[in-house]
Amino acid sequence: MERTLYLLVQKNGAWAFPSSRLGAKESLHTAAERTLIQSAGFNMNTWIVGNWPVGHQILNYPQPRSQPPSSYPSTNPPLPPILGQKTFFMKARLLAGQADLKNNSLDLQDFKWLAKEEIQRVLDAREWNAVKGCLSER
Repeated sequence: MERTLYLLVQKNGAWAFPSSRLGAKESLHTAAERTLIQSAGFNMNTWIVGNWPVGHQILNYPQPRSQPPSSYPSTNPPLPPILGQKTFFMKARLLAGQADLKNNSLDLQDFKWLAKEEIQRVLDAREWNAVKGCLSER
């Protein structure tokens, strides 16, 4: 193959890289492995390259958001509001197989493999700006 292809998934009509929340005491590496399995099933043999992200995106919310009730056990005093989110991008290699969304647990509707020059047309501008320098052509 002459070009590097990237997995994008569709949820609620929007295209993005597979993503999920980081679990308590979970490393980014482990979270990336879990997210790929939850997104694309067990039919892909993948290798997460390294333990450090290749990029990140910070999103500050216009208004603070309250903590979701199911994310933590009850605390006293209550947890502070969420002011934004950080998304870390981990690099992975597909060794064999193909994505299968049939049993995904993230409510994804579709997937596609795209080259870098194709990704800008389907990603949100903010996410594209966060990752464009991390994606290789080959």
